[in-house]
Amino acid sequence: MRPEILNPLFAPVSTLPGVGPRIAAAIEHCAGPLVVDLLWHLPSGLIDRRFSPTIADAPPGVIVTLKVRVESHHKPAVRRLPYKVRCSDESGELSLVFFHAHEKYLLQNLPIGEIRVVSGRTERYGDEIQLVHPDHIAREDEIENLLSVEPIYPLTAGLNLKPLSKVIQAALTRTPNSPYGVRDVSGTPLSEFTYELLDVGNDGAGHPIVTFNIKQDGAGVGFSAARRSRRRCMTLSRIDSAVASSSTVT
Repeated sequence: MRPEILNPLFAPVSTLPGVGPRIAAAIEHCAGPLVVDLLWHLPSGLIDRRFSPTIADAPPGVIVTLKVRVESHHKPAVRRLPYKVRCSDESGELSLVFFHAHEKYLLQNLPIGEIRVVSGRTERYGDEIQLVHPDHIAREDEIENLLSVEPIYPLTAGLNLKPLSKVIQAALTRTPNSPYGVRDVSGTPLSEFTYELLDVGNDGAGHPIVTFNIKQDGAGVGFSAARRSRRRCMTLSRIDSAVASSSTVT
């Protein structure tokens, strides 16, 4: 019989915050119907958002995270044309470009005269640097949250990366702090740690291997997680016993 303390992991994904019927159906299609299924839904890649140059130093075709001042909004006269938001920093200007934009949403999230942090892939249009549909728009005090390595999860129709990532983070909070919870070799429940994704690789046999750092109280412990078969089974192997939180685990 399953211990009661594990019941939250075997609840439907619809019990997680922000998961309505539509998102629940999409998650069930790509991961499974239960919260525990999300714990085995491993990343398939990474987006590194730590590169934070000035606008003038931002090369085209690269993922960047920029701190900019919102200068002006330019609503197109014809709806099929893009909505542009002009931004600047001390080195130059760029445009945030949105197709089929909702003006009210953009005015709320990109108020004129305010500092905002934007992250996405740069493009060059003529002499202009652009971010077309930035992946993230955040306040200035949220920049440290964006300057990170972001996991990419396998998706399905009707399910985008941002809501799936939030749901997976919510699923991780269901990991029980108990003798039945997943623990490292010292006996500390993994639910007490914070997770930093480091790398996604392959073992040569078609199985993804995800390497991540698990931190507690400034100390880091490296783990490698691998899905070894179609069944949702993950192995944790300790790959470094006491690395500093700033160290890179390979």
